[in-house]
Amino acid sequence: MAKIIGIDLGTTNSVAAIIQGGEPVVIPTAEGGPLCPSVVAFSKNGEILVGQVAKRQAVINPENTVYSIKRFVGRRYDEVESERKIASYKVVPGPGGDARVSIPQNGKTYTPQEISAMILQKLKRDQVRATDGRPAATLRPSLRARLGRCQAASPEPAGSGPRGGIHSHANGARPRAQALGRQGAA
Repeated sequence: MAKIIGIDLGTTNSVAAIIQGGEPVVIPTAEGGPLCPSVVAFSKNGEILVGQVAKRQAVINPENTVYSIKRFVGRRYDEVESERKIASYKVVPGPGGDARVSIPQNGKTYTPQEISAMILQKLKRDQVRATDGRPAATLRPSLRARLGRCQAASPEPAGSGPRGGIHSHANGARPRAQALGRQGAA
């Protein structure tokens, strides 16, 4: 039976779980903790940092460190004025009026889905490391209940296809529930 990762892609932290021996088990991050900060940073040497290491350097590199990206997923630039005011990074309008993040370190602009995909990729790498190199077949991201339809549909493309490198399957409520309830559905 193919393994399924249940992931709670959170605004502040993310967590992944997988079924082992019939029980849900939280997958530890490469740093050893159960939670991965939902933070992505772009360093001076061009490296993309995700999780705890990105969070640690946020104080010295705030304009190149993205956090709380879920607040911008599936939303238009003109809808996120209050969120833009508290972000240390620059939020700009995309070609279709959507909210995007501008990173001065590399001069690139990213969609919230692209930033979310970087977090999902890290969780996937951590899962492969934690299970002796055996990747799970399916990622099941979960979302908070109060997201609108556009927002709820947006993270799935982030984790699927060549960018995310993960076969994404239905969105659900929580990582343990996703891993448990859908184990045989892949």
